[in-house]
Amino acid sequence: MKKTVVILSLIMGGLLPLQLNAASFQVTVNSTPLNGLSGFLAFDFLAGSPVPGNSAGIVGFATAGTLGSSTPSGDVTGSLIPGPLTLGDTQFFNEWLQTVTMFGNSLSFVLNLGSSVAPGALTPDAFSFFLLDSNQVPFATSDPTGAGALFFINLDGANTNPTVYSSRFATATVQPISSAVPEPSAMLLILIAVPFVLLRKKKIS
Repeated sequence: MKKTVVILSLIMGGLLPLQLNAASFQVTVNSTPLNGLSGFLAFDFLAGSPVPGNSAGIVGFATAGTLGSSTPSGDVTGSLIPGPLTLGDTQFFNEWLQTVTMFGNSLSFVLNLGSSVAPGALTPDAFSFFLLDSNQVPFATSDPTGAGALFFINLDGANTNPTVYSSRFATATVQPISSAVPEPSAMLLILIAVPFVLLRKKKIS
């Protein structure tokens, strides 16, 4: 019984690898300098090596601008509006490219990320977000790689934190949402373990 209680405590405390906490962020972009221009939004999700089996989900998308057609590439399901939009990592490059007929002064969405890291991983999964001009060229940011991402997130477990870049074209705010819950696999294990512990306790008493 003691062993079972210890295992359950470790699972619920997030100390075993089966506990995969989702990372959720509220994203808000002030795009006032682009107001009235046309372009694109690019939601990119790159698979790590080896593939950890994560996904990036976008929900609650809202904008003051006007959207046009969209082009999915790779492992993409759902839609941006009404949502949810899900990008998986079964392929290396996965993208939702959204045409913006006219940028407004703001846009926002909730980003839900898995945080699984494959043992011995060379690189984790990564999510990045871009604002592109009408020629699909990223508006310049302080991204040191030169790719022009407005923000970037490596999905490396407990260290899943956003890197936000500055730009004279837009300002992004990426705030963690503290109500993240265990992913289904971990939650299922907890639901199985709890009755088992209670039953053992009842028999002993």
